Amino acid sequence: MKQPRYIFESDKYINYINNQVKNGLSEVTEHHCACGFLIRNMKHSKINELNNTWYQHIQECGIQDQISFFFVKQLFNDDILSFTENPF
Repeated sequence: MKQPRYIFESDKYINYINNQVKNGLSEVTEHHCACGFLIRNMKHSKINELNNTWYQHIQECGIQDQISFFFVKQLFNDDILSFTENPF
C-alpha cells in the first residue's frame, strides 16, 4: 500500500470501509480470500450478480480490489468458497 497509486486513493479506501461497516458488514472474517487467483463457475446462477456487485464496489472503493472483495465476499458468503491447499 506504499505505492503512489494506492496512497493517492487512501482516503477513498477509508471512506469505503467505514461505509461498509456502517451498512452492517463485518471488519473481520473467519476465512480471508486473496484476489490473486480466482476460479469462477461462469455457469453459476449468481455469477453475473457477483461480478457486477464487485465491480460497483471497486468503483466506490478504488483500485485496491482486495479491500472491496473482502466485503463483497460477505454479501455472497454462501457462494464464495475459500481454500487453503495449493491446487497445483
